[in-house]
Amino acid sequence: MWLALQVLGYTVGAIVALLLLYLLFMVIATIYTRATGQAPKGISIDAELPESCRVGDRIDIVVRVTNRLARERTLCSVDFDAKFFSGFDLEGASPVPTATSVSLGTAIHTMKQSIPPNGSIDVRFSCRANRADDFRGDCTVYVDSGSFRYISTPVAITISA
Repeated sequence: MWLALQVLGYTVGAIVALLLLYLLFMVIATIYTRATGQAPKGISIDAELPESCRVGDRIDIVVRVTNRLARERTLCSVDFDAKFFSGFDLEGASPVPTATSVSLGTAIHTMKQSIPPNGSIDVRFSCRANRADDFRGDCTVYVDSGSFRYISTPVAITISA
């Protein structure tokens, strides 16, 4: 009986250690790939939003994704630093994301939208300012299956009481 408990303890310990190693590997891999991801060739972005507003104001954040290549591209997601996006309640988006989530400090808005050859697409986020502060971060756009092909631009707004 005592031997069986010892074996069980070692087994549980080994499983926990392997899970911790896996989590550590995933965090390092995520940090590395975000730091070394490739900018998608021929893609540029611009984020338009007011410099300031008041709590309760409705604002639009418009992200324009431009494709300068002669082939169609796919917009996979438009993401914001969660700290930046914490100043707002999202009331709607156009085109409508297929999924919205928060992961690793990023507000992710997943979508599969075509970006025409030598054209652009506007993604509009309709938001309501929910608290006073200075909000800054990055807007990051993933293109073509999101395989670590992204481009970012800084975003900032001051929300007053």
